[in-house]
Amino acid sequence: MKETIMKNRFAVLGGVVLAVLGTGILGCQQKNNNAAGQSGSGSASTSARSSKVSWSGARQVEIPDPHYGIVAATLNIPDGWKFAGTMVRTQGCHAGQGASRVFTALAQDGITASVALPGFSWGWSSSPSMVQRMAVQQHCPGIDITTAAKFLTDFAVPTLHPNAKIVGLLPLPPEAQANLEKQHEQLVQQAAGIPEQFRMQNQTLDGGRVRVQYIRNGTPVEEMITVWVSCYESTMPAPFKSGEPPSQLRHCSTPNGVFIVRAPQGHLDDVLAAWQQPHAKELTASFKVNPEWQNRVFQDGQAAAQQSMAASNAMFQQSMANSRAQFGAMVQRGQAFQAQQQSSFNSAMANDRAKQAQIDASAHNMVNYSLDRQDYVNPANGQTVTATSGYNHQYVDQSGNTMVQSNNPMSHAQAVSEGWTELVPK
Repeated sequence: MKETIMKNRFAVLGGVVLAVLGTGILGCQQKNNNAAGQSGSGSASTSARSSKVSWSGARQVEIPDPHYGIVAATLNIPDGWKFAGTMVRTQGCHAGQGASRVFTALAQDGITASVALPGFSWGWSSSPSMVQRMAVQQHCPGIDITTAAKFLTDFAVPTLHPNAKIVGLLPLPPEAQANLEKQHEQLVQQAAGIPEQFRMQNQTLDGGRVRVQYIRNGTPVEEMITVWVSCYESTMPAPFKSGEPPSQLRHCSTPNGVFIVRAPQGHLDDVLAAWQQPHAKELTASFKVNPEWQNRVFQDGQAAAQQSMAASNAMFQQSMANSRAQFGAMVQRGQAFQAQQQSSFNSAMANDRAKQAQIDASAHNMVNYSLDRQDYVNPANGQTVTATSGYNHQYVDQSGNTMVQSNNPMSHAQAVSEGWTELVPK
């Protein structure tokens, strides 16, 4: 699955170059070049299928950026060569960083060419759950590649030229290798000045070339495909309740894109040797970025960074607000739980007291029954008086200390005049 996604990405980007190469702009350029050739302005020309491609001069070409509608950069190419180029901003899983130059410079033979493809990026994790999440949720399967050789053989060649024969894997030329090592040293030095908790780990920068042969439009051709692969790792905390240890998340990319030199089969070495000549190196060194374009990119980058920081800050503030809300809700739930617990406790205690009072009352009544006694209530003051139950009427004086018991009721006049109050059975 990972190969399919990466190959599809490569095919789309390769198609960008082919589409640009077939535009009407090239037709105009071809007419201009033919006119120049007929006027004798170019002293060196190359017939179709020739083994030699040379030139006596150079012309400047432009690489536009449709996003801004201005020229992004200029480049010198040999007189008589066709050129098509643009700035692209790739999208999707394996898109490169920002704008990438894409161009094809095609010699008079219609075969010999220099081609630049945009950069790619990919990721990998040592965490099985993270790898699964990358594939299922993010639809970007993890790719375990850290070397230029593996990138070239596993993706570049199978995608660009599925039927190509790999003649050999080669290191970078000495000058390019020295440049790569210098840049890697600079990366290491820059990393040393960053706090360890924010530092990129295991930074690598590897370069390589692959030589291939294949049939292009019925003609045997050879290509040298060159790429740099940059990788770094960062430590990620273990997923919550996953049982996994902390993992390493690796980020890789081809920062300089993919560069291709093509020639008729049997003549690639001649073309490569020609590009090492001083006048050819001058062409390579002629690439210049338009300051206006660079400023636009810088400003957009700053704006994007500020937007990202603002979005990150807003997300942080929202997260803090959510945390406060969750904490407040948790406190309220705790208070409600405590109130419920207290209510349950009070209810249980009340039930216990009622039950105990019932038990006590039952025992008291049992004692009264066994002793032929009964409880009475003084309606004057609500006091309870226990007395013998063998009489129908119980009277108590105003002091509450003297009681009269009788089976015959006392007249109302007597009770009032003498200050007696009849007790009521409880």
